[in-house]
Amino acid sequence: MPGAATAQSNGGCVSLRGSKACPAFGSASVSTNTGMVQMYPFLQFVSDTGSFDHQLSTYVETSYVKDKYQSLFGCGNINFTDPSNMYARYTTTLLCNTLIQKSISPCSLSGDATRPLCADTCADFAQSEAYITADKSLCSNPSPDLSKLIRADFATCSLPEDALTDRCIAGFDNESGNCGYGNSTIGLCSYCAAGGTNSTDTCCYNANAEKRCEGVKLPHITATMTFTPPTATSAPSSTGIPTDSNRSDGGNKLSGGAIAGIVIGSLVALALLALAVFFCLRAMRSRRGSQQGSIFNQPSPARKGPLMAQAKQTAPDGYEVLPGGRVARMAALEGHSGGSLAQRDGNNGAAAFAGGAAHKGSDTQSSSDEYGESPERGGVLRPPPTSRRQGSLSSGSVLGSDGPRSPGGAGYSSPLGMASQQSEQLPFFKDYYSQDDIHPSDKVAVLWAYQPRAADEFSLERGDMIKVVGIWDDGWATGVMLDQRADDWEARRQAQRDSDQAGRRTSMYGTIDDEPALLVVERAPFPTSDEYLGRIPASLAGLKNLGANDIYSWSLARMGSDDEHGPNAEQAGFVADLKINLIYPCTETHVQKYSKQRVRCVTETPEIYKECIRPYMRSRRDQGRLNWVFNIIEGRKEAQDVIYRTKLGEAGDEGFLLLPDLNWDRGTLDALHLLAIVERRDIWSLRDLKRKHIPWLEHIKDKLIMATVETYPSVEPDQLKLYVHYQPTYYHFHIHVVNVALEAGATQATGKAFGLDAIIETLKVMAGDEEAGMDAVSMTYTLGEASELWKDVYEPLKKSGRASQ
Repeated sequence: MPGAATAQSNGGCVSLRGSKACPAFGSASVSTNTGMVQMYPFLQFVSDTGSFDHQLSTYVETSYVKDKYQSLFGCGNINFTDPSNMYARYTTTLLCNTLIQKSISPCSLSGDATRPLCADTCADFAQSEAYITADKSLCSNPSPDLSKLIRADFATCSLPEDALTDRCIAGFDNESGNCGYGNSTIGLCSYCAAGGTNSTDTCCYNANAEKRCEGVKLPHITATMTFTPPTATSAPSSTGIPTDSNRSDGGNKLSGGAIAGIVIGSLVALALLALAVFFCLRAMRSRRGSQQGSIFNQPSPARKGPLMAQAKQTAPDGYEVLPGGRVARMAALEGHSGGSLAQRDGNNGAAAFAGGAAHKGSDTQSSSDEYGESPERGGVLRPPPTSRRQGSLSSGSVLGSDGPRSPGGAGYSSPLGMASQQSEQLPFFKDYYSQDDIHPSDKVAVLWAYQPRAADEFSLERGDMIKVVGIWDDGWATGVMLDQRADDWEARRQAQRDSDQAGRRTSMYGTIDDEPALLVVERAPFPTSDEYLGRIPASLAGLKNLGANDIYSWSLARMGSDDEHGPNAEQAGFVADLKINLIYPCTETHVQKYSKQRVRCVTETPEIYKECIRPYMRSRRDQGRLNWVFNIIEGRKEAQDVIYRTKLGEAGDEGFLLLPDLNWDRGTLDALHLLAIVERRDIWSLRDLKRKHIPWLEHIKDKLIMATVETYPSVEPDQLKLYVHYQPTYYHFHIHVVNVALEAGATQATGKAFGLDAIIETLKVMAGDEEAGMDAVSMTYTLGEASELWKDVYEPLKKSGRASQ
């Protein structure tokens, strides 16, 4: 390649800006001079960032495996056709770092371009190398110097001074996928093994390790070496980063003295670390004996009885932080479903415990059997305990059981209080992750995996659901494992309510005797007897005003006497079961509208509209029946209810406002019903819409949808339906905005509601000029027999062919 040859002869450097293989080293460059090519032959084919990424990836999968594991480590039985499992953690990242550190002088790198790899990443890489070479199926008969060679890799990688400062580059920043193990399934699964120290690391969930590692058999390997990064106070090397001139042997090996120093230093560091851990554990034990001022010293009635004998043991640290990376609490839980129950030895419905357990009767039963809490009482228990805390789960007695009063055998048991050797039951416990308290019988989700440390404890996996049975003052709780996962419960909880538009019906999901149950509750119709209806006004209690405008007012209330609910009904948990609309003083038209009547279907021709209906509309407007509408438009009434409006008087024909419809309870989004009222007064109904109004209608439609979605973010645009009424209740143009989930009642029925989109499309295909409009088409709709239009127009037309004057 001529370009590459030119770069080499000139001592050229290839920038890593935009590199996919080394994204965390974007400010650095890699030299392609002759010395670098001799050490890494693939560089002779590199001319730009793209070719560098390709050649490095190919090198890692081919020549690197042969050079490192076969030639240097002496591994036999390497599968070169599929070497993916020979990928040590952060291999690509380490090679990026090595190439850059060797290019500092040739490429005159400085500043961020010289940032090295962090020492702990170097340790991860070396530890992974040790794991691979310890697996006989991957690396048989390795070199007797294997341990020294791997330690040399670690020492060389962590040699730069900045490897111990915050300037270093972490391996995860460069290789976040697959936890840094490339395409190595064994590497990923060994790192994320269930119950291991890293099983809760976020990268394991991002890599979907739980599913990918199903059925993967990991080798049983005992660690033979550990790698502890040097401390930040260690004296820096006087030689800095070795250059080619310092390597007379042409390789990367350290001298025997250097290797020996590294080994001795590592052993000393491990000894100091073990000593520090020992003293910390002793200090923590001494502190646990005192709980002065703790909430645990404020229990409900004590469990009385003789002291329980316990096997001699080391007390576990009740609040120790488990090793491994933390996982975002609810976001991670909702984003990852966790394992299936089948992966837990088929223990569906088995009893499990959040901390300790209690027992009554035979050891072959769970402690929840006497309460009948297990959904599958004949199921296999998880896991079968060998010994357990001998105590009742009730608040009566810690030793009120039929079984023996001391643990059998030499099994360990979780402590029942370090000071008094007795434990007392608490009425609740504070949830650290919310503002709620946890009580017995509550259902809780497991957020962090837990491995048992005593025989009466059970393993918990993230996403398990537990029904709490008892909460004790020693930091433990007893509970029953439920046959469901947290994500399943969340989905059911979200779907548990379904109401009709008036809130007359609701459904609830729950359990009865641990079996799923669905309860549908619907309000019964009002009795029609005069005696009952006459008692309603006097029995209304706890009236809550929702608003008023002109002759209209709206309230919430419930049936019941004032003595029963009183003025403090709201503070006592008052729930309204009635929505009240009051029209006072009402007109004959109002009386007719709300009277029981038969309904007729009529067709309004353009001629009938022009001669009869238009004059009727004008008369109603002249009678002042739109005063309440103008009060809203001009901001004199219901201003606090308006959720969106254009600036009054400044938008001209484009002005409108949006507010809740009086039929909506303003809480149930599935029943969302809003009303848009336009400011312009020249459009009385859809009959006044013309072709020239198409842009105006489309603009208002977009604005209404935008305003609704911004006000109620959980509602999406395709969940909204816009329509207008004809005949409308009042003759000033307005648009209804409803949730498509709202059950269609009389207000959305055919013959009453006309979709806004359908009106716009009708105008678009209508023949004629811009003045052509809806007044030229026939409209079919429904009318009640008590309405003025039926009695004054359509009934006379039906009987005599002429409307009354």
